[in-house]
Amino acid sequence: MLDNVKLLHKRTVAQLTLIVLLASAVILPTPIPSAVRVTDAQTVDCSVPKPYFFSNRTWWNWIANNDPSNSSCWSVTPMRVAVVDTNTCGWTEKAFEFYYGGSISQTFTIPETLVDAHKPSFSIQYTLDFIDPNDDPTWNVFEMKVVDTNTGTTLATEYFNGSMGDLYCSGRSFTWNQDLAGHTIQVRFKGSRGYNNTFIRVRDIYLFQSRT
Repeated sequence: MLDNVKLLHKRTVAQLTLIVLLASAVILPTPIPSAVRVTDAQTVDCSVPKPYFFSNRTWWNWIANNDPSNSSCWSVTPMRVAVVDTNTCGWTEKAFEFYYGGSISQTFTIPETLVDAHKPSFSIQYTLDFIDPNDDPTWNVFEMKVVDTNTGTTLATEYFNGSMGDLYCSGRSFTWNQDLAGHTIQVRFKGSRGYNNTFIRVRDIYLFQSRT
């Protein structure tokens, strides 16, 4: 039953994003160790894109190891980010957890020869926990950016800090329209916490491109 609820939640978040597409306390400035670390070393397929099926249509997903299973396929700041077990959504699921000055990124190139490479409809989505009892806008911050490295253009961005309230299992979604065939795209998440009772986590990361 719990697995079904979890699957339904993930599917609902993904479907909401694709429907949008269809319509258009002491400060501790040092790494804080995780209470629960995941040492899962399973092999992960880092190749992209992968097809994603929804509503009788096919989309490309450009993010590898999006759950995540471990840190494979991502560039991760050593000792500043870890893959941990969390149950914020009501079940146990792995997530990237940010400590002080942490970041993760993934970069890919959309080949000109790819089927539907010139389709201009894109969306990034992810689940974010930002829990800060201190309401600190300076030491506790989160940022997401999708950047076209060919032009330096920011395609999607989000900024959040401790003064903006807490987020529990919050589905985030941002869309844009642009022909990116032949371009190299970087997806980057940055998080920094200065208190040991603050939690910044991201998981279920997808970057969709419409194929029709």
